[in-house]
Amino acid sequence: MFKALYEKMKYHGKFFELYMAARTLAWGIVLVSPSNAFNSSIAYRTMRDVAPESVWGIFALVIGTLLIVSNLFDSFTFRRVALFLIIIQWSIITIGFLIAGVITTALSVYPFDLIFSIWLFYKVGEQKYGR
Repeated sequence: MFKALYEKMKYHGKFFELYMAARTLAWGIVLVSPSNAFNSSIAYRTMRDVAPESVWGIFALVIGTLLIVSNLFDSFTFRRVALFLIIIQWSIITIGFLIAGVITTALSVYPFDLIFSIWLFYKVGEQKYGR
């Protein structure tokens, strides 16, 4: 029974990595657009203190693109680098929202992006180095 459950939960390809890349790219696009998202909520205060909105957006666009390109060329090293940078990004975002002291719906999403990124990093390493 547990073996069957494990098989269903097994990592089955790059779809999840491409989802995370798309998620990161979408977040970056919102931040580089002239929407001024950081001024829309006090929850972004901590992140605004670290870097301007456009810097966060460009960083997200670069690492999202890196993850897509590294998947196209099947580069384990660059996939891991991109996922590591995505972990850093979602960690800072999650911590920033926690520090801001404002409860928003972002706290129901961004921590899961972080957890999912860590899981992907582990699974890509498992593909390369085995269990």
